[in-house]
Amino acid sequence: ELGPLGIWVLETVLTRKTSKDLIDTYNPAWGYLQPSELGLGAFSPNVRVIGNLPGLKRVYQGLDVVAHRSFGDRGRFQASYTYGDLRGNSEAGNVSSSSPTNTGFARIPSLAEDYRRGAYDGSLNEDVRHIFKSFGAFQVGYGLEVTFSATIRSGLHYTPVKRVSGNDVLVTSTERGSETLPWSRNLDLGIAWNGKAGPVALRVSLEAFNLTNAQPGVAVNNRIDGGNPSPSFTNYQQPRVLQLGFRAGV
Repeated sequence: ELGPLGIWVLETVLTRKTSKDLIDTYNPAWGYLQPSELGLGAFSPNVRVIGNLPGLKRVYQGLDVVAHRSFGDRGRFQASYTYGDLRGNSEAGNVSSSSPTNTGFARIPSLAEDYRRGAYDGSLNEDVRHIFKSFGAFQVGYGLEVTFSATIRSGLHYTPVKRVSGNDVLVTSTERGSETLPWSRNLDLGIAWNGKAGPVALRVSLEAFNLTNAQPGVAVNNRIDGGNPSPSFTNYQQPRVLQLGFRAGV
């Protein structure tokens, strides 16, 4: 039997993950390799080539600190902080000597903006540096259970781009990930009743996801056409959702 203060447990995890020589879809329309170098005939806009990209890498380094507290069969509370650093490059080898540009990463989202730029090695736009999370589940008597989950995370990075020959390219003299989206906040709450009707176990629950309806969408003006910014993408988050559940089992 646990005391009234429960038991605290602190955990720390360091993570490093490296992926190299990735496989991707290459689009000859973007001009990194000539169709003849790919063993193709005349150019077709519908052609896609799947192949190995030697030298392409992704490296993730992270730190997780988690504190959780158990109250026996009465409940549990957990809080955590995560720091992440996601890096990668656009150096993929096998590029035509007549086109000394970035190689066949054409459909990798984090590098699609690097069209015809010099080789890149650094932070990626998918990088989320800071995440704070907390979670709790508590038995409050009369078969009632209350749960909550809260998350606060730093915004994704993005880069100003401009339109050139039908493609989005990095604005001259800008650095990748020089702009960031707003921090994101989310709160979920739930209440459930657990009981029995003879041999049948019953559960009725009501859950609210993104209770405060925080940041359902943020338009980002990252494309510059003729000096006038225009919305290029939107940072969506799930809007408020209410969910009613019923479960019966033997």
